[in-house]
Amino acid sequence: MPWRGVAGEGLVGAHGWQYRRRRPEGTVLYAAVRDNLATLLAEASELGRGLPQYVERDFARYLECGVLAHGFARVRCESCKDELLVAFSCKGRGVCPSCNAKRAHVTAAHLVERVLPHVPYRQWTLSFPHRVRWVLLKDAGLLSDVLTVVLRAVFALQRRRARRQGLRGAQAGAVSFIQFFGSALQVTPHFHSLVPDGVFVQREGGVHFEGLAPPTVCQGAPVLTMSGAAKLARVRGRDGQAPEQCGTCRRRSGRRRRPAGAQLEGLQHASSRR
Repeated sequence: MPWRGVAGEGLVGAHGWQYRRRRPEGTVLYAAVRDNLATLLAEASELGRGLPQYVERDFARYLECGVLAHGFARVRCESCKDELLVAFSCKGRGVCPSCNAKRAHVTAAHLVERVLPHVPYRQWTLSFPHRVRWVLLKDAGLLSDVLTVVLRAVFALQRRRARRQGLRGAQAGAVSFIQFFGSALQVTPHFHSLVPDGVFVQREGGVHFEGLAPPTVCQGAPVLTMSGAAKLARVRGRDGQAPEQCGTCRRRSGRRRRPAGAQLEGLQHASSRR
């Protein structure tokens, strides 16, 4: 069933796909929010100005998501005359795991089917030190500007490496997502950018993709310099293997220092789009 503001999931039955209404009111998360939301809001008001209105609104909408008592669509099959009720969804972006998962699925399908060319990709992940995170959280414009700086630095690196291979006029691109929480729900704004593992060059007959060798630590480490956030300090692979080190990096590998600024956490390679 396509994304149309309704809550449920599909199952493959004996006669094909069948709709089964999800029941969020029976989950642990729903019970925790329902039983403790009022207490959370009251305590937040006593300690200060309370939670932002969009936070309260997202929790309130989550408690109504997928519950028939808060609205539904009546669906009737013209062939078999069978009818079912489909509860409305909140389409929230914060608390609701069902709406978040559906949005991620729809977005991924759109990128794969309509946006991304069939070439190898590498994921670049950038996180920030604690003293920078809160500044970025309070200023959405600044966060967007920082992402622009990051991508410009990555694209410049790609073009330099392409020129060394004799490729002139090369262009790069990326699809980026901003996340605000880590796996432990800690506040940590960070970027995930999917960058083609190569460049696009204009030639006779159209645009052609030219692959590049994997970046080394020396090439990735100085990729970003930001005023007010110090400079990039360390690179490490997230696919189980560290990026290839050049001679200079191998000589310095014994002297590890704590990152002073933004940290490029991932140079993960994905070749499924060949």
